[in-house]
Amino acid sequence: MNESKTYCVGRYLVDVPANMEPYAQMGEYMFGLVQTNTKYPNIAAFQQRMRARENGLKNPDHKSDLAFDRAIDLHDNGMIFLKSAAMYREKILGFEAYKWINGRTFFIDTDGFDPDKYAQITENLKNKFLPSLRARTPNQIPQDAGFCLKDGYFSDDGKTPQHEIASITFELPSVPGLLVHVTTMTAKPDAKSLLQRVDSGVIPGALQSLVSGIRTLQRGEHDVNGRKGEEGLWSLPTDAGFRTYQFHWEAQGEHLQPLKPTLSVELTTRADQRPGLAEEQAIKLFESIVNSVRLRQTPGGDSNFDVDGKAVARKGDPLYLPD
Repeated sequence: MNESKTYCVGRYLVDVPANMEPYAQMGEYMFGLVQTNTKYPNIAAFQQRMRARENGLKNPDHKSDLAFDRAIDLHDNGMIFLKSAAMYREKILGFEAYKWINGRTFFIDTDGFDPDKYAQITENLKNKFLPSLRARTPNQIPQDAGFCLKDGYFSDDGKTPQHEIASITFELPSVPGLLVHVTTMTAKPDAKSLLQRVDSGVIPGALQSLVSGIRTLQRGEHDVNGRKGEEGLWSLPTDAGFRTYQFHWEAQGEHLQPLKPTLSVELTTRADQRPGLAEEQAIKLFESIVNSVRLRQTPGGDSNFDVDGKAVARKGDPLYLPD
C-alpha cells in the first residue's frame, strides 16, 4: 500500500496520499462559520482582546452596526457578546462567541436570529457550543465522537438534528493545479441525484461546441462504505489543446442529520494549466480517495456499523499515488 494520511472532515474520515497537503478548510456548526487564528499566544493577550472588543461593541462606528447588549464570561477562556441593532423598525439580534485554547482562538460572529428563539440559542452557546469545543492538530483524529473542523472539533454524539458543514481541499505539489475537495453537509439534499442533475441541465447554445467535446470517462452508481452514491468523471477540452478533469462523487444524505450528511468528493484541474496526470492516473487517484471515505468510529461505539446498521470498512482501499 502506498503511504497515506488520514484526515477528519466533519464526522467522517478520508485518506489521501501522504504527499498531498491541505490547501483550505472550513467548518460550520449549529449557528454558522467557525473561524480560528493564532493572534493571541497566551490567556492574558486573549483577555485583553476581549476587553477591547467589548469596548468596540459599546462604541460602534455606524448606527447600523450591531451594538453591545450583554457579555457572558465563561471561566476566563470563553466569552460571548450578545448584540443587537434596530433596522427598518425591526430589532436584529446577533452574537459573537470566542474560546481560547492553547494559543488558538476560535470564534463565530453571526446575526439574524428569531427573537422567540434567542434565549434558547444563548443557552446553547453557554452550555453546549463553547463547552464542547476542543483544539486539535491538523491531522489529529479525536478519540471521542464529534464534528471536526479546522484546528478543532466539537465533542458530541451527533444525534441532535442540526446544521453542519465541513470541507477540506487538498493540493498535490507534484501536480500543480490539481485540487481534491471533500465536503460533508446536513443541508437539505437536492431533489435530484448527481447524475439526474447533470442529465437535466440546459446547455446554452454558445456552449454547445464545448459540450460536444466533453468525454465521459466513467459514470454510474458507486456505493462507498454503506453509503449509496453516484459519480461522474469527465475530461473537458481547452483552448490550449489539452484536456482538464472534472470528477465528482456524491452520496445524498438526510436533512439536518449529522450522522448521515450529504458527502461529496471532487477532483478538478485548471483550464489554464496542463494536467500532470494521465487519465488513468487521475481516475485511480480519485477512486482511491473516494473509496476511503467512511464514518468516523469511536471506542465503545458501534465500531463496525453505520447509522443504518450496515457493515462499514474501518479503513479505505489501498491508495493510488502517482509517480
